[in-house]
Amino acid sequence: MTTTPTPVAVQDRAGLPYALVWRVVRPQRGLLGLALLLSVVVAVLTVVQPRFVQSAVDGLIAGRPAAGTLVWLAVVTVVAAVAAGLQGYVTQRASETCARLLRARVVRTLLRASVEEHDRANTADVLARAVSDTALVRLMVAAGLVPVTGALVTLVGIVGFMVALDPLLVLVTVSVVAIACLLVALVGRTARETSLEVQERTGAFAAALERTLAGIRTVKAFNAEDVEERAVELRSGQMWSASLRLARLVALVQPTVNLCMQAALVIVVVVGAARVADGPLGLGGLLAYVMYMVLMVVPVSTLSQAFTQLQIGRAALARLHELDAMEPDDPAGDAADRPGPAPEPADDVHLELRHVDLAYEPGRPVLRDVSLRVRRGEKVAVVGRSGSGKTSIIELVEGFYEPDAGEVLLDGVPLDALGRRAARARIAYVPQDPAVLTGTLRENLTMGRTDLDDVALVDVLRRVGLAELVERSAQALDADLGQAGVTLSGGQRQRLAWARVLLSPARLVLLDEPTSNLDPGTEALMTELLAEHGRDRTVVTVTHRPETVRTADRVLVVDEGVVTAYESWDHVRRACPQLSDVALDDRLVTEAA
Repeated sequence: MTTTPTPVAVQDRAGLPYALVWRVVRPQRGLLGLALLLSVVVAVLTVVQPRFVQSAVDGLIAGRPAAGTLVWLAVVTVVAAVAAGLQGYVTQRASETCARLLRARVVRTLLRASVEEHDRANTADVLARAVSDTALVRLMVAAGLVPVTGALVTLVGIVGFMVALDPLLVLVTVSVVAIACLLVALVGRTARETSLEVQERTGAFAAALERTLAGIRTVKAFNAEDVEERAVELRSGQMWSASLRLARLVALVQPTVNLCMQAALVIVVVVGAARVADGPLGLGGLLAYVMYMVLMVVPVSTLSQAFTQLQIGRAALARLHELDAMEPDDPAGDAADRPGPAPEPADDVHLELRHVDLAYEPGRPVLRDVSLRVRRGEKVAVVGRSGSGKTSIIELVEGFYEPDAGEVLLDGVPLDALGRRAARARIAYVPQDPAVLTGTLRENLTMGRTDLDDVALVDVLRRVGLAELVERSAQALDADLGQAGVTLSGGQRQRLAWARVLLSPARLVLLDEPTSNLDPGTEALMTELLAEHGRDRTVVTVTHRPETVRTADRVLVVDEGVVTAYESWDHVRRACPQLSDVALDDRLVTEAA
């Protein structure tokens, strides 16, 4: 088995390069460029407005008409408002598209990740990353990146005009603004780290709640609601505490910045009045300077909020970046990326394992030096005690896990060369606990195939004894099966999996305890269907049913990870009767005796 790359979680996630940000915004650089241009236009138009006011006031004091200046002021104000509205829409469109593309990337990564990776991952935490963290990245683009350019241009323009009006007043203003900027810088890193903690606590809460809801029947059966509620509430409280710490940090920045600006405004008015009285500054200049002071609050506040939002967004990107470390299911690429199908081998070997070793944990082998050959059309039964490694053979053939040593071949081609998706297209599979997807009956039957008509679907349901699923609802094949197929019994789930097999053209059929949830009558029906459907197919069945073992062409006995092949169950009993008490499933031994 391959090992997972060192996750970003153990590294300094807050120190990830801004290249991650660029990777997110690059597909929308055109729209974002337009948004930045519009923000610059708005900034320039905003900066020149006080100059018109100064000109109008000075003109009125000097007895000159100010109508033309006031008209230009109105035009500039309206154009700035229109540009600001357009910039807001373009920014939101670009940020939403960035988030959509990021979600698509996350979904593709998760769907292409190996089963081994999914077994190690916490599903609820992964969902939190896909939903919450992508939303934070969207806010980072909309409120953390785009506003910065316009705010900087506005701030630079304002400072430039303020210096031209009165350098002394500028010194007073800059000293106060510097205090606000220092505060934002000090709070920024703490906000990023706290935001990362909030996101992790959110994932932990989602995991705790998902665990409880997934086993809600068991929880209720044992009256464990209070215990589970306390466990979930503990996670909720931890998320609440971290969120409050972040809220305090964010709340501290904005009022403090505003307070600094208000203090600077009061000082400027007092000092400016003295400057007007002494003569170096005119009344129109003072009004313009005060307007610039008022206007300065917006870009300074925008920059402080953008800086905080950027840190929060970077923390979210760091968590999403961790998903990139998930090992893909088919590292060599999808089946569609490969050349044509592999030629059929000259011999009749359909499935082969060569000296395969497998361990889910280091030092605890599940399969040891397994070699076996299954001929085309052969019916093979795999037996052994629980935990002996029977299902692991099926999972290796399906490509759910990589062997630590050796290789698996299908039609004479190693799975690595053939590709997981191409191999699975040749295999029909019934797991021991078949999954039902949330959705309709049709969706669960077709699994994305478009070559199946309603007649074929209804016919296969009738053959597996599920015709009532179509008849009990007016929606027929489009009836909703509920969350994860909650409306179906265990036996119905298993028969639905059988229906998928009957619809599949695959020549290799893998069955893992395919009748474990069926009553004797339905089991007999499925056995007959398998005999009919598998007549010209290769069938490998993990089972403890004597009937299945007796009708098999060969029996594979799995004992503590070692596989031995026998011609029949009678050969097993004659060749090594001691295995009956050691290596085989008790139910099988008892019934077969």
